[in-house]
Amino acid sequence: MLVKDAATGATLGGLTGRTSLGLWFVDLLYLPDELRGTGLGSRILADAEAEARRRGCGLLPQGAQSVSFGCRLTSL
Repeated sequence: MLVKDAATGATLGGLTGRTSLGLWFVDLLYLPDELRGTGLGSRILADAEAEARRRGCGLLPQGAQSVSFGCRLTSL
């Protein structure tokens, strides 16, 4: 799933993932700072989850965890 600038068509961010053996995996979710906190990340995840369910994926396996949108990696 890609997030594109409406005016220029440039790719700004998005989500990559996959389904396998009835499981849904999110490999990468990225949004630039100016789009964070707008609810867009939640909408992208909801759309991806709907697609995973359409493909027959069920519940998360035991021990699966989610990562907070507040997490951010920085370099020193």
